[in-house]
Amino acid sequence: MSGTQIHKVLTHAQGGQRLGTSSATWNKIKQAAADTRNKHPGPGEPVLETKPASCLESAPPVLVENGPNGEVCIWYEAQHTYEIWNWRAAGPYALHREDGPVHTHDFYDAATTGAEPYSGDTLALVSRFEAPGRAVAAMAFVAAENGSIFVSAYAHAGHFYVEARADSRVQEFLLPAYLLGSDILLKGSLRFVVVSSSSGFLYVLRCIETPDALLEEANCDGSLQAVYSHSTRTLVEKYGIEDTSSSTILLKTATFDGSAIYDIVGTWLVYCPMRMETEYYKSLMRSTDESCLKPKGPRTGAGNAYTSVKLPPKGPLFFRAASSLANSAIDRLFKLSQIGTKKVKTYWSPEHSFFDKDVSLHTISTSVSNALYSTASKIKKQADMIGENETVKIIDLSNGQIMATFKPPGGISHLSLSSYDLLLAQATYRGDSFYLWDLYKLPNEVSFVGKFVRGKTSAVIKEIFWFVNNKALDGLPVTNSGFGCISKKTGSVHWYNINYLFCANENDNFPNTMELLPQTIPKNGQFLDSWILPSINAVKLLKLPGFSNMPNNMSHDGLAPSLSLDLHRCNQLAFIDSALNLRLVSPMNGKHTFKYKLNQKPAASIAYSDGPSYSTWNPFAYSDTGSCHTQQNFDAPLSQTEIETCNPFPGITKDRNVTISSYAFNSNKRDSFWDYFSTFGNEVPQSVHEFTGSGKYETPNLSSEDLEEHLKEGLIIIPEATDD
Repeated sequence: MSGTQIHKVLTHAQGGQRLGTSSATWNKIKQAAADTRNKHPGPGEPVLETKPASCLESAPPVLVENGPNGEVCIWYEAQHTYEIWNWRAAGPYALHREDGPVHTHDFYDAATTGAEPYSGDTLALVSRFEAPGRAVAAMAFVAAENGSIFVSAYAHAGHFYVEARADSRVQEFLLPAYLLGSDILLKGSLRFVVVSSSSGFLYVLRCIETPDALLEEANCDGSLQAVYSHSTRTLVEKYGIEDTSSSTILLKTATFDGSAIYDIVGTWLVYCPMRMETEYYKSLMRSTDESCLKPKGPRTGAGNAYTSVKLPPKGPLFFRAASSLANSAIDRLFKLSQIGTKKVKTYWSPEHSFFDKDVSLHTISTSVSNALYSTASKIKKQADMIGENETVKIIDLSNGQIMATFKPPGGISHLSLSSYDLLLAQATYRGDSFYLWDLYKLPNEVSFVGKFVRGKTSAVIKEIFWFVNNKALDGLPVTNSGFGCISKKTGSVHWYNINYLFCANENDNFPNTMELLPQTIPKNGQFLDSWILPSINAVKLLKLPGFSNMPNNMSHDGLAPSLSLDLHRCNQLAFIDSALNLRLVSPMNGKHTFKYKLNQKPAASIAYSDGPSYSTWNPFAYSDTGSCHTQQNFDAPLSQTEIETCNPFPGITKDRNVTISSYAFNSNKRDSFWDYFSTFGNEVPQSVHEFTGSGKYETPNLSSEDLEEHLKEGLIIIPEATDD
């Protein structure tokens, strides 16, 4: 490994354990015991801190962030240096030294030699930036409409700043005092950046990308006046905040383990509002004063502040979810337990009954009362502990519309929106379970999809990560999707495959087989619907392009150029552990065989020649355009559906939860489609296909070529034939 290149190395092969099995539990115990013996890192080893900093100027020793095209950005706190590593050998990169005051910039050009277009499994240093005096708290890459924006939040000279960089432009925001805290987070989407503090404040900025600016306050154009009126203004009045204007969008969310609970994807912001905001919103909905600026969005029932929640039919899953939905049941338990023996006797028996003569019945009634009170006390204690972490609110920041407000079961410790489809994952307050919610019918309805169990013990969820890997296999697309999490204390990785479609078992098992297109899958490479890597000290999950998996010798045998389109796709899952190992992992089963050992310190000094002085550092100098539009093409929502109706699969066409239909527009014109879908949540006319026929139907014989064309076109529904 040279100072500016990191090569993939083979490690001891390991795989995930199926969740809930004895082997998973045993491996978790063994790993925990090993971690106890090796608790303290060796000399010179970096530690990726997860505990919030204790003061403004302190920050984690090393921060790692994932770029939109699979880049790896590292901040070394001790050396005050940013480094960006990429998977393609680049041409010139920039070396920047900031030796003067905070706003003085001096740049030098440095050039790499002998770069190949497709270098294969090699990380190359493409950009470096030294910023003395900074204590960086968070970094984020924003995939904006006109290219990527690099955003970082840092402390300097007693103040906190948010800095945005793109091309030759740089913009610096001085954060207001109410955002200062021990844990600043950044999350961005295509059009917005949200800055959060450990106290739960959310400061929303809009991406504008003018010649002079990259960010502005979210309500500068007045489009979010409703959000300002029913949320921001309430906070300003309660906390006496002065450093705001009508352009400011400031929200407050619940916190867990010192971090704000929220997420943003596209223009949708999901967070956990405080009771004060919820009560104000409910009062506003009940108000008959027409002068009140009420939030946009339809609701079921007059004055109803909550969105309808659709649960599955009655069954075990329904009862598990409903057990924690009805908070009023807690009060009823208290009332019943506090009735006492005398009340129970009066209720259950007439006067002078045998109840008074049987001493054992007195004991039974007392035991029942004590048991009920004990149960209610435990439930009430947990409810009080949950406190503010009980309500989910989703806002569309493009127009200020409230898309949903509902109370999920089990409290809230983490929220995550899928960037691939309309799914929301909620980690319960104990962190032992995840609830999955379908947002397709918002703002009219939220649907409960399923419950995923992480474990029986409580845990702090550090991250929820969504991933879809898709690639071409002999001309046919193969796709599967899932989500995973990292437990903060042990660094365990839990993964759940929630939608595995065509050829899912053959899809992207590259880290398992060490071949690009394996012909057979070994026994230890089979698919697992859920798995765990126990106590592996993971700190962050990432998406990497296919370059990270391509053998180095492929760049010399002529195969790499023909695979270049697939190699750009971020269809490789990976995670970074506390020792700065970047490990490639298969989402199919948790198998990980290869890793990249990231530098514990910034790369050695690089020879550079004096070049022209620039006013800004361009983090994307290695890219032709800095744009990630190509990347977005294959990060599209899932558009495949497979229906198995033969044994041993259940008859899905008879399932009450499944309806198969087609659009029923009045006109075949293209405008009809756009009229219905121009506004999200519109009711779309449809024709339902009933599969109730019993006639004879012969399956046509299709060649493999015909089948491939049908699969590329999408789902083709052929109703059962009926006798006329």
